[in-house]
Amino acid sequence: MLISSASPQELVDWFHTRQEPLTQQPLLCVLLAPRNADQKKLTKLIADLDDVDRAMGSKVGFILLDPKATTTLAIDRSGGEVAAFPGQVLSSAQHPGDDIRALRDEQAFQDLGQNWEKVQQRIARDTSKATARFVPEFLELFEISPEDQPCLCVLVKGLDESVVLPLGRDWSAEQLISLLEKLRVIANQLPDFHSAFQSVKTAGPEHLLPALKKATKEIDEHILTLESVLEKIHSRYAGTADDHTTLATFHADRYPGTAQLQRVFSQLSYSSVAAFQDDLQVKRAGKLMSQIGEIRNKIHRNDQQCRQVALSIADKAQLIVESRTQMLDALSRLQAGASRVVSTSTLNRQALGNLKSGLEWIDLGGNAQEKLTRAVGWCVKLIETY
Repeated sequence: MLISSASPQELVDWFHTRQEPLTQQPLLCVLLAPRNADQKKLTKLIADLDDVDRAMGSKVGFILLDPKATTTLAIDRSGGEVAAFPGQVLSSAQHPGDDIRALRDEQAFQDLGQNWEKVQQRIARDTSKATARFVPEFLELFEISPEDQPCLCVLVKGLDESVVLPLGRDWSAEQLISLLEKLRVIANQLPDFHSAFQSVKTAGPEHLLPALKKATKEIDEHILTLESVLEKIHSRYAGTADDHTTLATFHADRYPGTAQLQRVFSQLSYSSVAAFQDDLQVKRAGKLMSQIGEIRNKIHRNDQQCRQVALSIADKAQLIVESRTQMLDALSRLQAGASRVVSTSTLNRQALGNLKSGLEWIDLGGNAQEKLTRAVGWCVKLIETY
């Protein structure tokens, strides 16, 4: 169990980003049950530490909150008290010198001396009451109405979504322990969503885009210059309406290449004029067209790399989308009732938004259009879920 005075959102962000690698837990449970009867059940749950420990194993966490941090579990730091159960000793990110200790390792839960049961019961009772005080903040974070209580909210490390499982007003500590055992089974089979998302983000085409954007800008600048040169040539030799149409068609085709430019020049009414053959502006136009062709070749090679990146991202995105759907479905089926999936974090949104922007630069034309469209579709589905 985690005991903390942090705000719900801070707690969610800690769970996703600041757990120690050797002791991190992929699932974290938050019980929202503030009634007096519910607090008594939670007190029993805390006191039955060994039973809960066995039920959750090492991959499921359970959060308790205490704004006072005055019990024997307190760690003297500005953020309040933080203890972890089950699991090993963790290190505080804000204060590396402080340990975040397992509740079952605290002396009050090990000392079998006089009145040890009363001490444990007092800690369990006080913690249960303190946790109830945080329920209103969690209701807003998890988008829960009062009639949805009591419920168990389950966060999944690496995902911005969480699952809200209804418990029913007649829930018992034994039933909750049984539910935690089922969560342990799911946790043991979970893929590493955090690493999977990092893999997708780092595989993005962002490292290719600067060169691609620069090349596109250079082409636009060269084309503007070429347009100006061709207008000067047309004006200098008093081109006819047919000459104008020939040049306009070449422009509409986005200046397809040097060979096509030479073909256009040969079709102009003044192509046989001696001065035209030696005109420096004509030679300049040919040079500009050649430079545009070289840049386009670079873009083509860059775009081929982007296509390969898109296919790689698609494979990873498809795996995440399918695994996430299966996992969320498995969590939703644990309890009878209207379980819901809610967004509790925005950790992945910005990075995925940048990835989507990068994918939009990839050329989906040509023979690979259908395959690439399907590939990018998986990526967009991954992104737009958030």
